[in-house]
Amino acid sequence: KRMTDGGILHPARRERWSTRAKQATNRLVVVDIPLLVETRAESLFDVVVVVGASERTQGRRMIEQRSLSEDLARKILASQWSLHIKMRGATHVVWNDSGPSLLESQADLFASYLRLKYD
Repeated sequence: KRMTDGGILHPARRERWSTRAKQATNRLVVVDIPLLVETRAESLFDVVVVVGASERTQGRRMIEQRSLSEDLARKILASQWSLHIKMRGATHVVWNDSGPSLLESQADLFASYLRLKYD
């Protein structure tokens, strides 16, 4: 079952990041919302970044990092919206089929881009 904005958890989380964004002194506020597109909240943001990886990589990471069984990882992935739908809701996509160091480099470059554009 997919949670939508009418679910129990999401309004509380939305209130938490919304309050922090209103209190922020910087023009640039970054929030990490894994189900942003599924809750149809992308219109609340100027920039939406989707970090994607192949289904194979996602499954492998779930098994290795979260100690899930292959069957459970497959079921979790099947219950989520497809990556191509999530990417359609994005203004930017970061592809993360590699390791943490490459993702960190990409994040640093993207942060520099955002600072130049919005500061």
